Amino acid sequence: MENKLSTETSLYLQQHATNPVHWQAWSESAFAQARAENKIVLLSIGYSSCHWCHVMEHESFENDTVAKAMNKHFICIKIDREEHPEVDSLYMQALQIMGQHGGWPLNVFCLPNGKPFYGGTYFPKENWLQVLQNINTLHQTKPDKLIDYAKRISDGYAVLDQQFEPQEQKVEVNTFFTALEKRYDKTLGGLYGAPKFPMPILWQNLASLSLLYKNKDLSNKVENTVLNIINGGIYDQIGGGISRYSVDEFWKVPHFEKMLYDNAQFIGLLAQVYQSSKKTYFKQATYQTIAFLEKEFKSDKLYYAALDADTEGEEGKYYVWTLESLQSYLSPTEFELANTSFSLKERGYWEHGNYVLQGSWNKEFAELDDLKKKLLALREQRIKPALDDKQIISWNALLGTNFIKCAIAFTDNTLLEKAKNIYQNIISLSKEMGGLMHHYKVVVKANEALLEDYVFFQELCIQLYIETSEETYLTKAISLMESIVAKFSSNKGLFFSSAENELLIKRTFDTLDSVIPSANSTLACNAFILFQATGDVTYYSIWQKIINHYDWASQPLHHANWYKAYELQNIPFIRLYGKNAQAWKKQLSETYSGSLISFAATNKMAQKMPSSDSMALICKEKACSAPITSFENLIDELNA
Repeated sequence: MENKLSTETSLYLQQHATNPVHWQAWSESAFAQARAENKIVLLSIGYSSCHWCHVMEHESFENDTVAKAMNKHFICIKIDREEHPEVDSLYMQALQIMGQHGGWPLNVFCLPNGKPFYGGTYFPKENWLQVLQNINTLHQTKPDKLIDYAKRISDGYAVLDQQFEPQEQKVEVNTFFTALEKRYDKTLGGLYGAPKFPMPILWQNLASLSLLYKNKDLSNKVENTVLNIINGGIYDQIGGGISRYSVDEFWKVPHFEKMLYDNAQFIGLLAQVYQSSKKTYFKQATYQTIAFLEKEFKSDKLYYAALDADTEGEEGKYYVWTLESLQSYLSPTEFELANTSFSLKERGYWEHGNYVLQGSWNKEFAELDDLKKKLLALREQRIKPALDDKQIISWNALLGTNFIKCAIAFTDNTLLEKAKNIYQNIISLSKEMGGLMHHYKVVVKANEALLEDYVFFQELCIQLYIETSEETYLTKAISLMESIVAKFSSNKGLFFSSAENELLIKRTFDTLDSVIPSANSTLACNAFILFQATGDVTYYSIWQKIINHYDWASQPLHHANWYKAYELQNIPFIRLYGKNAQAWKKQLSETYSGSLISFAATNKMAQKMPSSDSMALICKEKACSAPITSFENLIDELNA
């Protein structure tokens, strides 16, 4: 038996295509059926590499008794959150309004018009059956109660929207540092508590602020965090790359799925820490993670989305080891090296006789590379986790931007070429599909692009312009801004989705800097850099409007990228003129250790300046210095 998901191309939806539940995809026809039959809508949202999504599927959605109850009384819609983050965002907000913690699977019950009234995450089978019965009873006997619950959620949405009123921010960067100090784990790095997420965007921006404010203590916190991550089981010691989070506070046992967005940002963070510390093992971990991405995630166009946590129905089975298996495969000398270098008996034990390899990157072990290759070859004989092969535009753009950070840190043009290839493939796919889309998959009706797709792609264009001086990239970034303003603007900030998404009961705002930076904070960064690159105050106004439309400063650890956007006004922008512009740019990266952004001035800007072999302007906010005609004087001015 197959339900209506059998023709879908999403791996997550395909995983549910043979469930006895009469699943449908997110569509107008599903809601039309709910209205026609006066049935409650059940939205079940997850993603292909989600462990607890698999658990609930096996316990409930594959069970005939549960399916019978769901089919009889509900219109059941299954949604891939990676295909439809705008839907996930809307109904995750509903869960938070109900006072519950978010997570996946996300199961939300709605009126036939899509308005939510109850929800939760994972439910054990017996609890789930009780929930189904209770909601059906209310629907049959007291439908007004469900309407009233839905109205309370709608009122909660209205309250949330009130935070997007214009307001002057009172920003003190010390507030950010104080908040970090309270939550920082001095021993293990990261933030206290479990589960422990890498949160690359938080540490990337703290690394940038440490440069701007010459704060060595902050730099040490970032370095300590990254070292503990690569020394933990959350980092794949033999294959490279990080898992989504560790279930404990020690970075020890990961939730084993690997996501493109985590690893895309993590290589950039590793590169930043290498730049400040010059410790070789951060460079080695960067290249190992890049090699992992090239081997496991690269398609003939872009990079795939995720690797599952489970194989053969067991979480982490592909990655864990028993002592017996290692002893039978390795020589006594090799086993002792594995025991010592991967901290097996010291801190690697997990459960059921299984061990998770830990790291010792800051220590030297002879022949460790050979041992890693041998273990990797053995591991690759196992059944691999499922690969989710959709190619998400926003995540790929993030990867491109972080390839550029790595190219700069390691003076490696091959990494810059990888970023250019991502750009070119997004351009060609956009032409093929008639515009920018949210994701690409062969023979698929792609979903329209969201704010994050436009903004992260725009960021990639800007960074390519800064690094190469090729104005084609700047022109594309400007064109994208025109589309962004037209599609997503409101008097309360920028919506996450466009008005063309008619199925949504309302549009949400993407504001939190979480596992990826928010689209709004990233757009603020882009707008300010475009203002400096072009001199067009329109972009300054966009930056100012975004910064002052949302109270982000009161919760600093959830808004690290907003601080970056705000602090751009305090960073020197160096406009370089003349035939030696690129040479000066290279010299700046080699000789100046502070925070700055340098780029070759556009041809239009150059025409307004006196001709010179080499010249620079130092610009902050809306003012620029007098022309500086020697590199030595430029350094003196920056150090003044």
